[in-house]
Amino acid sequence: MASDVSAVLRARPPPRFVLVSDLDHTMVQNEDPAHARLLAFNALWASSFAPDPLLVFSTGRSPALFAQLWDEAPLLAPDVLICSVGTELFYRTPSGAYEPDGSWEAVLDAGWDRDAAAAVAARLPQLKPQVSSEQRRHKLSYHLSATGREAASLLEGLRADLAAAGVGAKVVYSGGVDVDILAAGAGKGRALEFLLGQLRQLGRWPEGGVQVNGDSGNDAELFLVPGVRGCVVANAHAELLQFYEAHKGAGGGGGGAGGNRPEAAAAAGSPGGGGGGEPGPRMLLASQPCAGGIVEALHAFGSVAEAEAAAAAAAEGAEGEGEVGAPGAAAAAAAARRAVVRHIAPALAAGGDAAAALSASAAPRAEWIAADGRRVALRAGGKRAAGRHAPEGRGGGGGGAVAWVDALSIAPAGAPGLALARFEAWSFGGGGGEGEGGRRAGDGARAVCALLRVGGGGGGGGFELLSVQETPIAAAHTSAAAILALSRGGGGGVDGVDGEGGGV
Repeated sequence: MASDVSAVLRARPPPRFVLVSDLDHTMVQNEDPAHARLLAFNALWASSFAPDPLLVFSTGRSPALFAQLWDEAPLLAPDVLICSVGTELFYRTPSGAYEPDGSWEAVLDAGWDRDAAAAVAARLPQLKPQVSSEQRRHKLSYHLSATGREAASLLEGLRADLAAAGVGAKVVYSGGVDVDILAAGAGKGRALEFLLGQLRQLGRWPEGGVQVNGDSGNDAELFLVPGVRGCVVANAHAELLQFYEAHKGAGGGGGGAGGNRPEAAAAAGSPGGGGGGEPGPRMLLASQPCAGGIVEALHAFGSVAEAEAAAAAAAEGAEGEGEVGAPGAAAAAAAARRAVVRHIAPALAAGGDAAAALSASAAPRAEWIAADGRRVALRAGGKRAAGRHAPEGRGGGGGGAVAWVDALSIAPAGAPGLALARFEAWSFGGGGGEGEGGRRAGDGARAVCALLRVGGGGGGGGFELLSVQETPIAAAHTSAAAILALSRGGGGGVDGVDGEGGGV
């Protein structure tokens, strides 16, 4: 049941940095089955921004179509999910489930008459309803069979007809074909403002700032949220490029390592910050497409360096629980994260060559307990492991295999320099044909626990692997199960507007 779930935000550590991204053709390069740029983002996010960022996906997709994309792309599990062009807001609870925010739904109910809006749209034969899953409580979605001036004229007329019918609605045109009729208070920008407002009320405004990322017209209002800085990816649609040209001179969102400037924070109602000088550009037009552009912007705005410095400072002050907190803990935690992302996880994904890959950084008595329960001495008799030791049913690293890390955490392991890394290792094989990608298999997730000695160890990355254990994660206990459950809950078609079209 939908409820006010600000308690979810209260239960988690205050976020130091918030990243908000559209999915299709922004975070996900849909036409790339290898997902190279998305995997690079995943690695950067896991190694440099943990342990306290907030990852927000803001998509035009309904929960059902988000679940479909989740199955096809190596997406990380978001902390917050904004679906259906800002009309549905979900928070990930400590149990891993996604809970809708009923207080946001109540805001959108005001002045919204979905039946009346559908009746107005039905008068235009150029509007063809999208699939029934995309017709939501506060959103109606169509494909428009018109372009250029004809499209602009039709949309202007649609807005006028909705107003004349007394329907409080917003019309959003994106991708040159998609038309969404939303409740007046909805939209990606409004939903983000609502989320940031909750953080502000809880005294948890992110000190490291907020970066938004998009490629199409329904992303435009994200860039207008006070206090954010944004990335327009290189492959953006014409309508967002036009928006960028009209707004690129606006300042106030930050840029550079200083994060959000005081005047931007004040405009957003957030606590003011330090710093000085003139505000930098609030928007960046990336030279790279999709997630490559997001990574480019994270570096250009100084967010990567700032996040790493903040995480190091936090780790130095920690005691006992959580990130490694002994003297030298900053370097230990950072090295452990890099070791997992750059060395251990790729080695585990190497299939038949996993043992040999792990042995490259293994201590003399290091052992690998594989997902099928076999124990493999990585340096038996002082020699590095060789040959094929892949668990049954797991293919080799070639053939277009895709592997990534999620839910990475680092904890102290007693003695100085020892770190215990826990993470989820996900993988799926590449598709069989050109342009086809893989899918998350039911047994594609493994819980991994690795004990490392960091800071001058024998590994090439400044670490030494002492032990690593893999355990299959039951499908019912993965984030994939939570996404699937989300896709089955609520929403549905609207009588008279069910269509056969696709797209987002």
